[in-house]
Amino acid sequence: MERPTVLCRFGCILLDGLILAVPVLTTQYVAGMLHFPPRADSGVSLTMQVVVSAWTVALGLVYFGTLHGALGKTLGKMAGKIKVVNFDGTPITMSKAYLRALCYTGPSCLSPAVILFGSQMCVKILGYVGGAYAVVSIIMAVADRNMQRALHDRLAGTRVIAADD
Repeated sequence: MERPTVLCRFGCILLDGLILAVPVLTTQYVAGMLHFPPRADSGVSLTMQVVVSAWTVALGLVYFGTLHGALGKTLGKMAGKIKVVNFDGTPITMSKAYLRALCYTGPSCLSPAVILFGSQMCVKILGYVGGAYAVVSIIMAVADRNMQRALHDRLAGTRVIAADD
């Protein structure tokens, strides 16, 4: 099981991010057009923030979970000719793929609830925690020279390898 380079993995996730950016940015644009300017006397602005945040999280979970579960790879990983497998090299199940997607998304899964029930300070703190989570995950992948397992791979019991097809 050959491991891909860190640069290859970065390129694949960048492509996946660009793919996901289209529906996310479209949703944000439409939400902004429907409720601009936000009225101070209503919860419309807060409601839209929660809906867009929940949509963004759900879209990422469905994209990564479904494609990894069904094919072992996302569109970005297809372009980079890599795939996700169990630690022992066997294909991952749909439930393992969704667990990995949840671990990949990390603290940002909490963003709709934090926006709804938390203060602006809580939202900022969650942003910092999410950023730290991503940095730690990248450092783990780079430091693990043998298998390049990021935090979400370790939590889900998966690894990324070069695809043989």
